[in-house]
Amino acid sequence: MSKRLFIYLGPESPELVHWGIVDLDGRLESGSDPLSQVPRESGDHPVVLVPGTEVLVTKIEIPGRRGRLLRQSLPYLLEENLVDEVDELHFASGPVTKDGRLPVATVSRERLNLWLSMLAEAGLVVDILIPATMAVPISSDQWTVLLTGQEFLARHGDWQLVSGEAENLGNYLSPAVTDPESPVEARIIDCNATGNSPEPAGVTVSSTMEAEFMAILVEGFNSSPHFNLLQGDFARGARWLDILRRWQLPLAAALVLAILGLTNLTLDYIHLQKEATRLNREINSTYLQAFPGSRVVNPRAQMEQKLAAIKGSDRQQSSFFTIYDKMAPLTAGARGFNLDTLRFQNNRLEMELKIQDLQTLEQLKTDLSKAPELSAEIRNAESSDGKVRAKLVVETGK
Repeated sequence: MSKRLFIYLGPESPELVHWGIVDLDGRLESGSDPLSQVPRESGDHPVVLVPGTEVLVTKIEIPGRRGRLLRQSLPYLLEENLVDEVDELHFASGPVTKDGRLPVATVSRERLNLWLSMLAEAGLVVDILIPATMAVPISSDQWTVLLTGQEFLARHGDWQLVSGEAENLGNYLSPAVTDPESPVEARIIDCNATGNSPEPAGVTVSSTMEAEFMAILVEGFNSSPHFNLLQGDFARGARWLDILRRWQLPLAAALVLAILGLTNLTLDYIHLQKEATRLNREINSTYLQAFPGSRVVNPRAQMEQKLAAIKGSDRQQSSFFTIYDKMAPLTAGARGFNLDTLRFQNNRLEMELKIQDLQTLEQLKTDLSKAPELSAEIRNAESSDGKVRAKLVVETGK
């Protein structure tokens, strides 16, 4: 990506967050907006900073264990120093220090889930999330204190991190709290632009400067050691596995429904194929009945050609189409009418048919005879299987 997005989720988020975008040349564009309106580029995976007051960072002695086993032991190694139940907390660890100690960050699972949900609702995919104290620049042999609003972020060395209310800065940095044998010296960076930086009792202020809040955090992130809170259950891959576990049953049900749907489609296709084969056989049979002795290749095209030849053979005399056009509406209304054979020769249309009864046959003959220029005659009518079989001859010239 050509740019990198930084977001600070302060106490007013998501209604108001601080953001900064750094380009390849190190130029910073920053501002404060609702989280949903933070400018971004497609594919941005922002670096997210959260309030240091929500994350406790300590260093612990390593009892000879490493790797995954050590991470699983962190809650019990820190249990005596924690107020909340370990099941309610998330633990993330950084690199082992030179003195063999391990920096550990502790944060409420509920709070971490809230931040991630907030970011997801804004359409942001997060790979890195750290406390803002880890983005405070390191000053040689002294504290760096970042004043923002009513709070402060302070850092000494790699992993001595504190955060709290600005009015209590002196209590946090008191020699009795930090190191009784060493004087406390601090460099104060005032992001409030008030010009009234505090001078905490017992703390020697080596320098004071004003700076833009996000500019300092970006500088510290790029120059100071930090580690990601998104570890273990909250690592990106683990979050996808957790989502997959939660959706396991619905996904299985959806898969079963998809298989059933595919099976039904396959069965429908097989049925339609069989129906198409049956209809094709019936079309071939009908064509051969109408034109005995013919070779069937494409019955539809051949039927059209035959009918066109018949229609064009004698346009001045009554033709098949003339008769058919006049009789078709009448046969369509006859009850139980079923055509078996149709022959046309010498302007005469012969039909071998089945019909419901003799009365219906007589009525059909009468109706055909009343049609303009048509005459109808019944031949060979007989009753069989509850139906009447008959030959009906229709011709013109009446």
